[in-house]
Amino acid sequence: MPFIGRPITNNANCPTAQVDAYGHSIKTVTGATGDGTRRLHDSMNNGTSILLYQAGIPHIGGCNGLKHTCKDFFSRSLNRLPENDPHTKRYTQGIIPDMCVDGTGRELDEEAKKVLGDHGRALFDWKTLAPGKAYSENASTEFAAVANKRQIEVTRQYRTMAKHLDAKLGTPPDEIGPVETELNTYNSGAVVGLVAGAFGEMSEGVHCITSFIASELASDHLQFFALDPGMVRSIFLRRVRRSLGLRVSTSKI
Repeated sequence: MPFIGRPITNNANCPTAQVDAYGHSIKTVTGATGDGTRRLHDSMNNGTSILLYQAGIPHIGGCNGLKHTCKDFFSRSLNRLPENDPHTKRYTQGIIPDMCVDGTGRELDEEAKKVLGDHGRALFDWKTLAPGKAYSENASTEFAAVANKRQIEVTRQYRTMAKHLDAKLGTPPDEIGPVETELNTYNSGAVVGLVAGAFGEMSEGVHCITSFIASELASDHLQFFALDPGMVRSIFLRRVRRSLGLRVSTSKI
């Protein structure tokens, strides 16, 4: 196998990778043109945006968002960072969410509140998983345990990045700086990781946001038809789940 061990050309800011005997590194490499990880991520993010748009839920990020990106969310603070710092770009890239969903003024059930909080406004970040140590080293028998673990890590990572950036701006370690203050305005700083697992499983956050979308679609539908609310919601929930599920399957090919 002449290609085994050869470096894979990708973005200089991404981890380096080499061709392995099973093709795993080629499948999961980040920062390469047309890489499968980025394709799946973008597909899931845009798919969520389409569903939110269909449900009439305002959001930023994704192909149908009011804006296609959330990169300006922390710009008031980040613009003050020194441009010549080699770590600045890595930190700023790490705190750009994929999406901001605004459910204010809507009736939120307990599932929706898990991801949108009591005020109905939160940041979301899609993550994808590939087969590897995350699965082989996890002894839990709980369904989607690896995906749910990755979801929890997202909130911690955003908080860590915010503190790193505030430190760069001169904020003392025991104080809350401008970046973390801005982060806290969205669901008390709990950025929700939406995780698509290697085997098609989804994290709890995905089930919560799809439940919210289905409820909004059902509510709109019931304005025109006298049908059983539970049945209508179940139909839309199945449609929403199927839409995202198909994206996971087709993007992994």
